[in-house]
Amino acid sequence: DKEGHTAYLLGTIHTGDNRTAYLPQSIYDAFNASDALAVESNLLDFEKRLESDEALSQAYSASMFFTDGTTLESFLEYPDLYKRTEGLLFAMGYGLYSNSMKPSAAASVIESWYADLFSQFSSDKGVDMRLLKLADEGKKKIYEIEKPKDHFDALTDYSRETQVQILEEATDMKKADSVYSTLYLFELWCQGNEKLLREAVTPVLSENATPEEKAYFEEYMEKMITKRDKVMVKGIKSYLSSGETVFVAVGLAHVIGEGGIIDQLKEAGYTVTLVR
Repeated sequence: DKEGHTAYLLGTIHTGDNRTAYLPQSIYDAFNASDALAVESNLLDFEKRLESDEALSQAYSASMFFTDGTTLESFLEYPDLYKRTEGLLFAMGYGLYSNSMKPSAAASVIESWYADLFSQFSSDKGVDMRLLKLADEGKKKIYEIEKPKDHFDALTDYSRETQVQILEEATDMKKADSVYSTLYLFELWCQGNEKLLREAVTPVLSENATPEEKAYFEEYMEKMITKRDKVMVKGIKSYLSSGETVFVAVGLAHVIGEGGIIDQLKEAGYTVTLVR
C-alpha cells in the first residue's frame, strides 16, 4: 500500500499430490516472512470445531441438510436425477443422509469424491492444507477471510433451479472426465501457465444458452466468485492497513480471474508485483 505495508498473495489449488510438499523457495520465503496466514476457511481442525462450536455446527448442518422436513427426492421432482444421486451417495457411504441432503451439497460431496478418486491426489495434499499445517506447526497465526456461514452458503445457498442444475452437472460427469479435469488443472498450476490457467478457471456461457441457463450461470458466478472476491479484497486491505505482513492463500480462480482480486487491488491503487 502507499504506506509501504506488504501482503503476499498465492493462488492455490485445493487438491494435490506429493509435489505440493515441495513448492518454490520464493513461496516459503514469503510465508516465513509473514506474521500470519489467511485462508478462505481453516479446515485444519474443522471437525473438532464442529464438535465444540454449536453455532458453527448449526450453520454447517443448515447449509448441507434440509431442516424443515423437505426431502431431496421431493425437492428435485426429477425421479431419475434422484436415483442417480442416491446411487452415488450410497457408493460413497452417505446412504443414510442421501434423502436429507440439499442438491448443491450433494453435488459438492460428489465432486470432491471424484477429485480424490485418483490415488495420488488428495485434498489433504492441497496447497491450502499444506500451508495450514506449516502455520500450525510454526505457531503462526491463522486468519479466516470468510465467515464460516458465508463460506458454506457460497457452496449451497442457491435457488431451487440452480441447485438442480448444479446437481445434474455433478451426476452427469463421468469419473474419467472428472479425474482428467483435475489432472489437467493441477499440471497447469504446477507449470505456472497463466494463460491456460485463466482459460481453465474462467467458465464460459454458450452463445446458444437458454434464458434459464443464463440465469443459472449468473447466480452461480455471483455467489461462488464475484461476491467472495469482494470479501477477500476487503480482507487483504484490512491486513495491509493493520501493519501486519499476512500471507494470503486462496483459490486460484479468485486471484487471476477477470475482475478478481488482482484486478480489484490494482484498480484501488495498490501496487501488485508478480514474484517469479
